[in-house]
Amino acid sequence: MICAEQKKWYVIFLGAGIVLGIMMFFVVDNNYLKLQNINLSITDQNNKIDSTLIARNSRLIALTEPTFTNPNAASDFLFPDDQGVSVSGKFYPINYLNFHGVINDELANIPTAISYDPATKMAVVLQGTAEEPLKPLQFSHQNNDSNAILEQIDNQDTALWNQQTGRSVDGNHSLIILPSTIISFSRFTSENPNGLVLLYSISKHPEYLSNNSYDR
Repeated sequence: MICAEQKKWYVIFLGAGIVLGIMMFFVVDNNYLKLQNINLSITDQNNKIDSTLIARNSRLIALTEPTFTNPNAASDFLFPDDQGVSVSGKFYPINYLNFHGVINDELANIPTAISYDPATKMAVVLQGTAEEPLKPLQFSHQNNDSNAILEQIDNQDTALWNQQTGRSVDGNHSLIILPSTIISFSRFTSENPNGLVLLYSISKHPEYLSNNSYDR
């Protein structure tokens, strides 16, 4: 038989156990919610960064004075599977294009714009004509169809160009689109042992090691 004193302690311990269980439930649940909020915050921040980078095509810093090196020397800063735009025996690494958007260069002494849209991963090499040589370009913005729009760096001309088609936005002019491919550095080296590779400095621009959250 359980005496009254034992019943009293039994009730006290039972009540304390119930209270403790409820408290533990709320602590665990609260911590779970905190973790969920942290994960949501990180996700939101990442999404914000990604969308900002895509929208920031208009603020990618175009390069106007590229320098080059040979494939052997380029192996010091490129991996064999690093991707790049190959055109006319030159290799422009995607990591570099992700940062600049447009590399303004010369091919056969003709001003040429090697453009790459990180949002669509489309590379287009554009040239003007002898009568209307191409002036250095940079990313301007994206239109309603999410096509990248290019503009002149010096802003002396209001002409805007569709990066994918090479046509002016007003439809009155067209640039020449040169054949190009996106291939690995190892393939380029194999096909162009005497080719030229865009030179960049990791020490000056560590961001070149990142593809701005896009696939490498």
